[in-house]
Amino acid sequence: MAQIPPYKICSGPKSNEEEEEDEKIYKRYSEIAATTLPTTEGWTGKPMYQYQGFWYNSGLHGIGPLAVQDHFKARPSDILLASIPKSGTTWLKSLAFAVINRKSNPPSARQQHPLHIFNSHDLVPGLELLLYNNNWNSNRIPNLDVLPSP
Repeated sequence: MAQIPPYKICSGPKSNEEEEEDEKIYKRYSEIAATTLPTTEGWTGKPMYQYQGFWYNSGLHGIGPLAVQDHFKARPSDILLASIPKSGTTWLKSLAFAVINRKSNPPSARQQHPLHIFNSHDLVPGLELLLYNNNWNSNRIPNLDVLPSP
């Protein structure tokens, strides 16, 4: 049985009007990134754009940072992990997931642990990479209210 990553549930079905609105939003972000933000060629050959003092690879991040700024609303119980590249982000996400979910997925349980099925980046998704990135998310604003807390 093929399983889907848990973060995919927040990109569930939408009405045609909602999908059209999301497409308009992402089109506007693409136009902003292409016409008004400083750009340069990145090391991958794809253009990079500068947004709020940081450079983003348009191929990797898409326009996710712009969408996160406008649409993400943190809840009091949310836990945000922040790390720099190559500093153990995958390990940090695995540890955080294991600690937060130790009651529902104890190490001694006979069931298969989610970390054996999914990559830690699927269990603890990056906001601008997996949830709001138009390259991977089919131009949809995710509904994060369907995700459990934290």
